[in-house]
Amino acid sequence: MKPKIFMAKQVPADLEEQLSRHCDIVKWGKEEARTRENLKLHLHDCTGLLLMGGFAIDEDLLVAAPQLKVVSTVSVGYDNFDTDAMKRRGVIGTHTPYVLDDSVADLAFALILAAARRVAECDQLIRQGEWKRGSVENVFRS
Repeated sequence: MKPKIFMAKQVPADLEEQLSRHCDIVKWGKEEARTRENLKLHLHDCTGLLLMGGFAIDEDLLVAAPQLKVVSTVSVGYDNFDTDAMKRRGVIGTHTPYVLDDSVADLAFALILAAARRVAECDQLIRQGEWKRGSVENVFRS
């Protein structure tokens, strides 16, 4: 018998297909409210949970999921994991660290350049029709 996992997060089709070879997958119903209480109802006989933050994995939830063995969050942090409660119940928690490092670095540099070159102010001049030869140079001098 395959282990049963609840997917509270949509994943790419190829990943879902790969998981379905090894696990029975249950997902939210189309009209079903994404509430903690509904999540607890789904977890009563699941050994795995795939989610993306939003729900605390705490003693209350773990009591409703006595067969749960692994929780995987598709996010960098694991702030929503009560690691002590999970450890007491033998539930492993996984997350996806470092996946945003490059994006955050790119954004930081983009913001530094935008501030240094006053991109927002120049954009505003253009949108207001105030772009004139030399007008940008005046922005940079002020």
